[in-house]
Amino acid sequence: MQRRLNLPVYRRFEEILDVYHKNQVFVLSSETVSGKSTQIPQLLMYDEYASGLKVACTQPRRLATKSLAHRAAEELGVDLGRKVGYLIGGDKAVSPDEDKKTRLVYMTEGVLFGHQAENADFSDYACVVVDEAHEGTIEMDLLLALLKKSIRNRRDLKFQDYFNDCPLVHITGRMNRAGRTRDGVCYRFYTEEAFDNMPLSTEFAVSYQSVHSAVLRLLAAGHAKILDFDWVEAPHPESISRAAQDLHDCTRRQIYTRPSGYEKVADATRSALAAWPSDHLALANAFSMYMRKREAYHEANLTDSSLDDWCTQHFLDGAMLEQARVLRDKVGRFIKRNTDLAPRRASMQNRLDIHRALAVTCTRLAVYHGSDDEYRTVRENVAARLDPHSSLIGGNYT
Repeated sequence: MQRRLNLPVYRRFEEILDVYHKNQVFVLSSETVSGKSTQIPQLLMYDEYASGLKVACTQPRRLATKSLAHRAAEELGVDLGRKVGYLIGGDKAVSPDEDKKTRLVYMTEGVLFGHQAENADFSDYACVVVDEAHEGTIEMDLLLALLKKSIRNRRDLKFQDYFNDCPLVHITGRMNRAGRTRDGVCYRFYTEEAFDNMPLSTEFAVSYQSVHSAVLRLLAAGHAKILDFDWVEAPHPESISRAAQDLHDCTRRQIYTRPSGYEKVADATRSALAAWPSDHLALANAFSMYMRKREAYHEANLTDSSLDDWCTQHFLDGAMLEQARVLRDKVGRFIKRNTDLAPRRASMQNRLDIHRALAVTCTRLAVYHGSDDEYRTVRENVAARLDPHSSLIGGNYT
């Protein structure tokens, strides 16, 4: 306890709480080993205890998330997973008891971002602490933007760390990693000249890393206008465009199978599903047939392996169809929860509604007819050809 009392942040608890109570957002910076990652979340947890809500503290790395949760639980004298816990991809230690729920949760940035898809205003949390924000990870960039959006709707949500002239609290106290617990020498593996030429702050990862994962996460969370997203550090528009195109191409992975030696049989089976003149309607036919069969098998208490056998016999990829079902259900829940749109079904004969939906979704893939089965893209004016197995082959559509 004496060691904790000597930490720089501990000596300024009253000042920190005063700023916290007066502001919805503020930035806290400090030297290494000041205690900010362990002591500040504990302080806020007790300050918010009466609210019944949790305090989240995000970390960019899994190992740090677990170790900090262990440390905080140890300092509080509680079992990990009760009052203090952690959430990381594939692992967690939190209380399932709502009456004795975990009040301080350390988690990776990606986990909290994932919660936003189900809870846009972070209503389970009284406060969110984004630790190590200076590292500028892509997940942190997305999380900060979503938190900024959520505090417009929740005046009670507190947030530490891109916000409109929010106050800054800096805590001094500058030990190198050598010298934390005893005297030592720190050896730097770079020259003084290299040190003098280092940038003052870390470059945001979004400026030099692939943004494919970021775009995918935003789309999954319902943010369709990626270019208009309120990025902390916006990536180059071409990077976003390239990522969106690549991801769209990934979604075109076939639900059909064409095993060696059975190509002609598979093609004949596939042609029976064709909805001329649209490959998209053919996919919809296959999906509808799968859903009807899936429902019938479940009502008859048949196993999933029986459904897999049916898919194999009809040259369909059961895993891809099931993935499409899960994604459709998730999108449906998101629309129901976040919009006033009433769910409705469109008849396969209602080509106008279907064409409208495809026009909005596939704008970037628009082409015009050249000659024979060759087309040219509207956007880039480059040659494009139909899939060799498309039902549109030989149609010369304009």
